Amino acid sequence: MNNVDIDPYFKEVPDQLIIEEMVLRAMEKYKDHPSIRVIKQHVHVNTFKFSHVNPTEVMKQIDLLDNKKSSGGNIPTDILKGTKELICPYLTDSINSEIYDCKFSDEMKVAELIPVCKNNDSDLKENYRPISVLPAVSKNYERVLKDQISRYFHEVLSNILCGFRAGYSTQHALVRCSKIGDVWIATVW
Repeated sequence: MNNVDIDPYFKEVPDQLIIEEMVLRAMEKYKDHPSIRVIKQHVHVNTFKFSHVNPTEVMKQIDLLDNKKSSGGNIPTDILKGTKELICPYLTDSINSEIYDCKFSDEMKVAELIPVCKNNDSDLKENYRPISVLPAVSKNYERVLKDQISRYFHEVLSNILCGFRAGYSTQHALVRCSKIGDVWIATVW
């Protein structure tokens, strides 16, 4: 770090403070780091809470389910889509009940494990990997909840972050920071 004129910042964690978890150790070690102090000054922490959904939101997510993808459970995706007007009020009530109770029912977590061959030789068990196939109803629940989380983080996180965001890839990050000749150009959208 001396070649870029930056003084290293390493704070020793007191011996009497024994923290087993690496994440907690790192948080303790860097809690007074200058960059963390700046972030704390500029970021106001909001508490995220899931909100109740309406049948339109649930129906939208049912429409987005892919019939071509496998689904486990008792209700195939095409049946779920074909009966959406009938079952949507019940699904909405069920989702809202689980949001209210702050739980995700065990029935929604049950997956069928399917062995899928990952290499040419299908006679060797080492060439198989397990794929978890969740029920279509579970996928619908997850999509409804994911939408709420995504909307929350879209407002909280910087618009120049690309990781784990729908519609963004490593190419977006590269486009923002490009080299033209000997000069690096940073593009902010």
